[in-house]
Amino acid sequence: MTLETAYLEISAVVYLGFAFLFLFLHLKQRSKFLKYFAIAWRVEAFRLAFYLTRSSGIQFSNGWFALPDILYLLVTWLLLSASASFVGHQRLSRPCLGLYFGLSIPLILGNYFLLKPNMILMAGQKGPPEIFYAIFSNLLVMFLPGGIACLWAMIWFFDYWKRTQMPGVLMVVLFFFVRGLDSLSLPVQWYFSYFPAGSYLTRLLETLGLSVGIVVVSLNKQRAGTAIGRDNLSIKLANCCSQPSQEMR
Repeated sequence: MTLETAYLEISAVVYLGFAFLFLFLHLKQRSKFLKYFAIAWRVEAFRLAFYLTRSSGIQFSNGWFALPDILYLLVTWLLLSASASFVGHQRLSRPCLGLYFGLSIPLILGNYFLLKPNMILMAGQKGPPEIFYAIFSNLLVMFLPGGIACLWAMIWFFDYWKRTQMPGVLMVVLFFFVRGLDSLSLPVQWYFSYFPAGSYLTRLLETLGLSVGIVVVSLNKQRAGTAIGRDNLSIKLANCCSQPSQEMR
């Protein structure tokens, strides 16, 4: 088993496990934040499982390799939408969303369908320049917006922490920052054919840390909401009790 295969297997399990945990918490809290993250993590688990088929000897045509790349676009939108929902921002602009998918999907599909069969390069492999740059352009389309989205979400959560001082939010800030930098580094790594061995472990820890942070902040927000509701109920009861005494006077 190669290091890449081990990383894909463990990461897929982590994504899937936390996806079901987010879904369970969503059913209790009815939180759009958790719902979107549950979907995003299930999509990520599927993407990694798809890449694992290569190590098991299953062969797909080039067109099928466009599927996990396109699904990454969905993950980017889900993470940003979930973050906006948690911190109380307005919904993302639909025209921007349409532009994002409308420009990215044709480029990804075009690159894969124009490639010759069996010419999908893996990290560190050499190939014709047109193949190299086709994959490089795909990485830019996927991970440049993905990295920016993570850094954008990081800024939202940091601003939320400054307003609320909620425990666990800084953990989400940290791992969104790591995820954003890692996403932005992937096209650079491909271009310079530089693939450090520790990057697999970094991505696994990043996924684990962000997932734990999401659980912590969702539980803390639920606890804060319960406390506010309890205080409001106490105020209402106090007002109700004070009204009869005033009428007696």
